[in-house]
Amino acid sequence: MAAGVEGSTATVRFVIDDYSGVWVPGTKVISQITFDGQRADELRRSGYHNSATGTTVVTAGLQKGDSYAVDAVFPKVPTDEQLGDTPIVKMKLPELHNVPDALSSLAAETVVDAETPIAQVRALETYLQKSGFFSHGLGGQAHLSRAGHTAERIATLLGGNQMIGDDEQYAVTMALMAREIGIPARVVMGYYPKKGSGSGGTFEATGDDVHAWVEVNFSGYGWLPFDPTPPEDQVPQDQNTKPKVDPKPQVLQPPPPRRSRWIFRRPCRTTANPRTTRRTSSASWASSLPSAASRCWCCSSSVHRSS
Repeated sequence: MAAGVEGSTATVRFVIDDYSGVWVPGTKVISQITFDGQRADELRRSGYHNSATGTTVVTAGLQKGDSYAVDAVFPKVPTDEQLGDTPIVKMKLPELHNVPDALSSLAAETVVDAETPIAQVRALETYLQKSGFFSHGLGGQAHLSRAGHTAERIATLLGGNQMIGDDEQYAVTMALMAREIGIPARVVMGYYPKKGSGSGGTFEATGDDVHAWVEVNFSGYGWLPFDPTPPEDQVPQDQNTKPKVDPKPQVLQPPPPRRSRWIFRRPCRTTANPRTTRRTSSASWASSLPSAASRCWCCSSSVHRSS
């Protein structure tokens, strides 16, 4: 599957737990997949691999208990100096719709001084990393960062007082900005362990470990990763991210018309059980009086109306 790709090799074993779907978790470059377990034959017959995109599917779908081994190749990521003037592979991608208007001009301004393809991509990545703030929107930060990557969510990210989001929003924003200046880019979702999180070469991936990043296909090097997400300790400095309200000039209002008002004595205290005594606010109680002079519902004291 990975003919001609050079790099370090390793065999990675996967055991499926609470996951189901046709997409097969694996590594970036795969030379071979070996299914085992009770459904090995079924998975092998329904498996397909796309070497151009580095993705694998099994139409039978993965289930809890499935397992397989991946013979993987980990190519060395080139430096910006090694890439030099290397062109980006041109390819036909699905047409974009409902792209926020601010993206096109922002992308053009961001790469105005970049002279090479890698410099352009790096400029987009650096801009989002340095200018944005990180928040998953969990707990008390729910009002700061909402999940999702719709056109409205990306427009909010770019149009607010501060850019606040997590890798989902930043990866999509960078990919869209790249597309706006003619660079084919894709958003990749996957797992990678944090430093020191694994023991004995074992890593347990859950939904909390899902990350998103951007990849761009450079000629002769394949899809290279870029991470535009700000560091997790780069948090919003001002918790109030609502737009500032433009104050309006104060206008002196005319006095309200004279109205009748109720004057009533404070009702007496009753000896009724406070748990069963009905409580009624003076406003609603007074408005329900049938005439200009009535009796207090608890002590029969007079209630008078004056104008």
